[in-house]
Amino acid sequence: MQKIHSWTYSWRITVFSCYVKVVEAEVVLKEMMEYAFQPNIYVLISLIQCYGKADRTDDVVTTFDRIIELGITPDKRTCGCLLNVMTQTPREELGKLTRCVKIANPKLGSLIEADAMDIVGYCQGCIWYCTYDLKRVC
Repeated sequence: MQKIHSWTYSWRITVFSCYVKVVEAEVVLKEMMEYAFQPNIYVLISLIQCYGKADRTDDVVTTFDRIIELGITPDKRTCGCLLNVMTQTPREELGKLTRCVKIANPKLGSLIEADAMDIVGYCQGCIWYCTYDLKRVC
């Protein structure tokens, strides 16, 4: 029997996450961890995107907190992912995600908090900057 590598788990989680197959992605994550593979930033960002599309804001926050607990430094992809999720999140849940953005990038988090009135448009603009040039926005 051939041994499964960590990238195989990562790939499966990413595919399930793209199709918002939350249960399937969680099953693969659990299996991955049972075989002593720790999720990397890409796996966790995929899960954040999946939970966001499934309207599971609390799971987005839990997954972000896991990034921090694992000692992984949130990068511009993490910020872009969180901002993308914010564009799909009900207004009453945005405070939870703003906290995550503030931890990932305090300056960006402050900008988001200051412009909460048009959060969707603002987040879409910030996504562009996170993708192309985070230093300009912060």
